[in-house]
Amino acid sequence: MLKYNGRSGIHSGLVLVLLFLASLSFFHGCSSNDDSTGTVFMTADLKNLIQKHELYYSLDYQARSIEIVFNKPINPESVPGNIDLYDKDGTLSENFSVAVDGDSVFILFHDGYQLKAGWQYFVFISGSVESAYGHPMEEDTPLEIRTTSGNILVEDAAADGTIPEERTAIVCISDVHMGEERAVDRGYSWFAENADALQDFVEKVQENETVRELVILGDLFDEWLIPFDTKPFDGTVTNSSEYFHAVRNAPTNASIFDTLAEISSGGKIHLVYVRGNHDMLIDPTTLGELLPDAGFKGQIPGLGSYSPVAGVMMEHGHRYDFFNSPQPLVNPDHILPPGYFVSRLWAAGMAAEADQEGALSAAETDQGPFGDKELAFPLAWDAALIYTEVQFPALDPPSLSDPVVLMSGIDGYADPFSFDSAKAMYVDGNIKTLWPDTQDQNGVQAIMPVAISILNGHSDLFVEAEVEYLENEGRGIRIVVFGHTHAPMLDVYPPGDPHTGIYANTGSWINEASAGYIGGSANKVRTFVIYSPAAWTGSDLDVVTLYQYNLSDDGTTYEPVKLAEESLQVGQMP
Repeated sequence: MLKYNGRSGIHSGLVLVLLFLASLSFFHGCSSNDDSTGTVFMTADLKNLIQKHELYYSLDYQARSIEIVFNKPINPESVPGNIDLYDKDGTLSENFSVAVDGDSVFILFHDGYQLKAGWQYFVFISGSVESAYGHPMEEDTPLEIRTTSGNILVEDAAADGTIPEERTAIVCISDVHMGEERAVDRGYSWFAENADALQDFVEKVQENETVRELVILGDLFDEWLIPFDTKPFDGTVTNSSEYFHAVRNAPTNASIFDTLAEISSGGKIHLVYVRGNHDMLIDPTTLGELLPDAGFKGQIPGLGSYSPVAGVMMEHGHRYDFFNSPQPLVNPDHILPPGYFVSRLWAAGMAAEADQEGALSAAETDQGPFGDKELAFPLAWDAALIYTEVQFPALDPPSLSDPVVLMSGIDGYADPFSFDSAKAMYVDGNIKTLWPDTQDQNGVQAIMPVAISILNGHSDLFVEAEVEYLENEGRGIRIVVFGHTHAPMLDVYPPGDPHTGIYANTGSWINEASAGYIGGSANKVRTFVIYSPAAWTGSDLDVVTLYQYNLSDDGTTYEPVKLAEESLQVGQMP
């Protein structure tokens, strides 16, 4: 039996203290940067880059290095041969060197080497990389990187500074809303103050060696925005074809059309035209006279669509808008919808306000024209007229029962309408009941109810792009580009990770004072979309970019400013 004595008790106590301290050291060592490997693993990411959709990191294609950040200091001896950068063609190890600094590893590109724009890369980190204290990676780790697209309308934007061997970009614009000379003179034009910007823009497109197609998604012309008490055809103009010629020859527009005609007939850039609602009466013969050799896309009266490559659909977007879609069934041999008459009242309001400072615009209101009203057509019509009158206090409201809306032959209507008789024409013609058949005749696959279709007139049309195309697996559409809303946007479908589609809206080139229609806030103007198909660029990515064309800070030149960019990997299907 062991006997207790002072010395042995002190010794036993010291042993217990030492054991306790050793246990603390052991547990502390398992969670700190010491020389114990334990079960703690290394992690790595690209913290200085933006991670998009929890899928990939976005990197400027002109970047000169990539920084990989680890959660622990790195053992430099474990790095050589264990960190790589590669793309679809294999390793790029001959084009970079690697440097270690604490918990960061830098991939440094050699002089003369530059990443490709709109390209997919992967940083590969082998599981053999370890910390300075021996902590390993849990497994091999690939990190996806997608480089930004080049701003092709800026000089020397090509990735290597040279002219590309093939043209690879599609430029999309819409909703310019050019009127004839009277519209500018009397102040009811939606397009006048952006004429210089558009002139500069189309010249930049014409000169560019990367642009393969210029696609105009409707409403380049505006045949609707004419005051109700003004004849659409004034005697010198007797029909829609002549009206579109008058728009082309208006002093504000003539030089722009000269350049567009040079583009369409020049043989280098294919110009494609898709009808909008404000120019739904344009015909291929007239367009050919104005823009020779342009591709006219008007498969259905008042409508059109264009698919430049498989999996992509472009159209104006009014097909889904109850007030602005062609109405071929209400009154045979006519297609003008209710929105035409509302536009005539709106134009009268603009003309009345033209000489007054601080005129109200739709951008200053909190609600769209329909508010919380039940979305039946008669109420929606009344609400739209009331809303229009409210926007223009200088407008002397017309009698709704008097035939004040002059037609003079547009769409075959010679006699004037009252606003009440126009409303009655649609009501008596069963516009609501016929709406499913109207959509079917207009080529809509996802038939929508009247209430939703009325709201589409004041929405961003994302839901329509979704139900008509992106979620319809049978159609195989991955990218949709609309106009019509005047609200530029770019988003993925479904939002987040994983996404299989992209929706873009080109926005407009209208005057800023007229740019607010959705949600009570003004929209950006002078916007456009550039689409770079992987089938043309050789990339693994389809890239869609939204831009705004702005005056430079010094006020001397215009320059495209990137607003947003999204991409889809080749092979991703809805």
